[in-house]
Amino acid sequence: MIREPARAVPVLAEHDIVVLGGGPAGIAAALEAARNGDRVTLIERSDAIGGQLRLAGRAPAHAEGWQVYAADAERDLKATGVDVRLGAAATPADADGRDLVVLATGAQPYTPPLAGDLPFRLVQAWEAIADPDAIDGPVLVADWGGGYEGLDAAERLAGAGHDVELACGGVVPGEDVHQYQRNLYLARLDDAGVRIRHHLGLAPDGRSLRHVFSGREEPINPVATVVLAQGRVPDDALWEALEGRPGVVRAGDVLGPRSAEEAILEGTLAVR
Repeated sequence: MIREPARAVPVLAEHDIVVLGGGPAGIAAALEAARNGDRVTLIERSDAIGGQLRLAGRAPAHAEGWQVYAADAERDLKATGVDVRLGAAATPADADGRDLVVLATGAQPYTPPLAGDLPFRLVQAWEAIADPDAIDGPVLVADWGGGYEGLDAAERLAGAGHDVELACGGVVPGEDVHQYQRNLYLARLDDAGVRIRHHLGLAPDGRSLRHVFSGREEPINPVATVVLAQGRVPDDALWEALEGRPGVVRAGDVLGPRSAEEAILEGTLAVR
C-alpha cells in the first residue's frame, strides 16, 4: 500500500486546511483537523458526502452501516464547524494559500479495453448498484475485481427482478471480502436465484468468457447487459496540478484501492 511521506506544517495557532473529496478519507481528515482547532474547508463535487461508501449503502449488506456512518459524519462535521461545500468541483486554485491540502478524491471504476460493437450494453457495477431498475436484463455481472462491487451489483439486480449470472474471475466470488461476509452474500445470492459461473473472466475481445487457469473460452449466454466489476483506479487528475506543491498530501483511494477502514486511518493521519 502506497503511503505518503510525512509533511512539515508550520507551527501556527490555527492552520487553514482544505480537503478535496468528501468520502471516508476526506471526512476523517476534515474532522481530525477541525478537532485540532484548525480552520477546515471540505469540498465535494457530488451533492452529498460519503463517496463510495454512500453508493455501497444502497446494497443490503451495507445499508445499516451506511445509515449509522452518515448520521455520525453529518453530525460531527456540523459540530466541529467544518465548512462543507457540496456540488463543487475542486480546482487547483482551491489549494492556493492553504497551510495544508488533503487530496482525497477517491477512485473510479476500471474499464478494460474491449472491442467495439458488442452485442450487449456495458455498464459499470456502480451504475447497477445505484439504479438497478435502469439496467436491462438478462444480466451478466463480470466480476474480476473480487471486492464488494460485483456481489452488491448482482444482489441489487436480482432484487429488482432481473435474471442474473455472476462470472467470477477469482477462486471464489468476492475473493477480497472477509469469509464470514462472503458466506452471507453467497447465501443471499443463492436464495435470489443468481447463477454463479466460476473461474471465468471476460476474454480480451469481450465477446466470450475465458477460464483464468486453463485459458479455455466459453460463450456468454444471451444477455442484454454486461455489468463490469473490474476493480477501480485512482481518480487523481488533480494530483498532476498539485504534485510538488508544499503542504499537499493524499489519502484514501486516490493513492490506490484500499478498504474504507484504511482510508479513514489515512485521512486521520494526514493532518497530524
